[in-house]
Amino acid sequence: MNYLLDSNIIVIYSKDTRIARQIEDEYRIFAIENNLAISIVTLAEISSITHQLRLGGRRKEKLDQLLSRVYQVDISSKDIIEKYAEIDASSQGKHLPLPLETWEKMIFGLLQRQALSVSL
Repeated sequence: MNYLLDSNIIVIYSKDTRIARQIEDEYRIFAIENNLAISIVTLAEISSITHQLRLGGRRKEKLDQLLSRVYQVDISSKDIIEKYAEIDASSQGKHLPLPLETWEKMIFGLLQRQALSVSL
């Protein structure tokens, strides 16, 4: 499965609490067969949280460990921004015209294409 993770998931997992273990038990997000990505914006948000809360020691190590397991992608692609805008606009009290899983796959595919074009 492909997952584009937001900062809240990374922060929850870094706390290593019961809720983090429940999420992982149910969804197995960090299972080896999953493809995990975060946007560069999420990385910046996590860095900000680290500074705001003055995180260090074990918690900072846990964040670094989690971040080392995900692919970090730039989101400057016009296609990605447009798909995000469509999802956000559709989710404002309305039903999405496509199932959420379809949107997730489209955005993850766009992110992968963006990452490949940057690495070439």
